[in-house]
Amino acid sequence: EVFRQDRRGPYLDAVRFNQLDVAYQRRILKRFLTLHYIFADFQTIEDILDFIQGNGRGNLTTSLKSMPKGNDGKDRFLSLYKDQLRLIEGPRPSPTKESIPVSIPGILPLPALQRTFKALAWQAPEKVKISPIRPHDSQQVFVDLSAFADKPLEIRTRRPGDKFHPMGMDTPVRLKKFLINRGVPRFERDQLLLLAYGQEVLWIPGLGISKKIMVQPNQPPTHLLKLMNGIHPEEETLCPPIREDRLALDETDELPAPANEEEPEDIIDSLDLEIDAEALDTEQTTGAHSS
Repeated sequence: EVFRQDRRGPYLDAVRFNQLDVAYQRRILKRFLTLHYIFADFQTIEDILDFIQGNGRGNLTTSLKSMPKGNDGKDRFLSLYKDQLRLIEGPRPSPTKESIPVSIPGILPLPALQRTFKALAWQAPEKVKISPIRPHDSQQVFVDLSAFADKPLEIRTRRPGDKFHPMGMDTPVRLKKFLINRGVPRFERDQLLLLAYGQEVLWIPGLGISKKIMVQPNQPPTHLLKLMNGIHPEEETLCPPIREDRLALDETDELPAPANEEEPEDIIDSLDLEIDAEALDTEQTTGAHSS
């Protein structure tokens, strides 16, 4: 399959893409761009094909190409990294290089970035013991901050020497190594916001939490951490209803998607990628005459 999907969204498998006939490549590119509100002409498609094949690029394994502005008004780039072709949005406001102290529990608006960090105290009855009910790599995670109750936590971007202890590993690793292993492109690593204690990274929103703050099986969390788009200074109280059928959730379980939202996989699966043999022959013939 050429079309793929992961936590960062849809992308094209560059290896499989390059194995296809050029006429089919044009069709796939056109539909992939349309999925991102970019309606490209023939010359734009040809320029992208040259970029993918390495023409004019010094680095054949990772690169960026600016794309025409989409109908939604957003600037995007075509990213090639680890044999994955993605469309990414233009540069976001640069995160602050300064560390921002965090109150636990508390709310921290970040106006320059149009983001809000919230740490909400868990207020369920003491006898209730549950496992985390959100995926650890989401923008909202249940955590146990009891070991960091009186320690100065901060929101910041990465720094040299940062360490991160992924769940399932016995020892911490360099943050840089973790980000590389998770496939985060170099140009995105400095944009990531982190919750940290000194050089110890506790949470990377969208990528994972440290083993040191994970909720142990059959133990209640102490807080729910949230990184939200936009400014949300309003207070929240975290005391959700607990259902008996959720008390023994495996920590890999995820919340179901809202019924009114279409899954990205559904969007990709709905793309009609069947090859019309007659149309393909016509396209190839036209391409031969034009050359």
